[in-house]
Amino acid sequence: RHASIYTRLWCSYEAYLAYELDKIIVTASARPAGRVLAMLIAVLCAVVGGAVGYAQGGWGGKFIFNVFGFTVYPLLLGSVLSSNYTFRRFCNLLGAFWCSEYYMMVHNLSPEMLGWAALHSDNEWGHWREMCANSTLALVIYFCSAEIDRMRSMANMHEADMLKKNYTGSIYGADCTSADDAAKIRTEIAGVVPEVDRAVDQLIHAGMSTRNLRSAAESGVDVERFASVGYSFGYLMAMSSVPTPSSLG
Repeated sequence: RHASIYTRLWCSYEAYLAYELDKIIVTASARPAGRVLAMLIAVLCAVVGGAVGYAQGGWGGKFIFNVFGFTVYPLLLGSVLSSNYTFRRFCNLLGAFWCSEYYMMVHNLSPEMLGWAALHSDNEWGHWREMCANSTLALVIYFCSAEIDRMRSMANMHEADMLKKNYTGSIYGADCTSADDAAKIRTEIAGVVPEVDRAVDQLIHAGMSTRNLRSAAESGVDVERFASVGYSFGYLMAMSSVPTPSSLG
């Protein structure tokens, strides 16, 4: 496309009809190209990290145990919060590698390596290792699936940019190849153009437009990229909540 669909009067008229019928309006976008490849690259990073963790055995285990938390949480924050897609990819790929390496290394650790034996019982060690492996595996899955979320978010941003292209901010500026159609449409929508303009503006910025969402926006709620929902963080929370066998016993 070379211009926003809302530079076309018929498309603007469709937005008007959706507004009048109180329909949920969403942007029509194709599935992001390269999303599967992006995830496969993240999975490859996880496989390489797991191989490194398996090969190193327990070597350096105490040092890695001490620094893991200080390094993985900044990667998680960068993946979730950064608006720079290149940096988000870096966090996802490095996070997949690092967490997978740690996951494999945890299985090779012994209580003696961490000085655990003098302070805790064997049962506590087994419970800790299960919890650690479970949460780390959840992080591996998160970082891999976050690559699909990143690609979807990029596609949504591109779609929003296309909806803004050559759009004047009002459907008053839309064109129609038929002068007769244009006159009839403009007559019909004349009384609600400002409302339709607000619906289209919200569609561009939020990715969707509904009556409740418009009310929220008018009340001062930030609805930017509202429809750009990611699923990876939900996976992380769900998997982190799964109890370990020892906790059930």
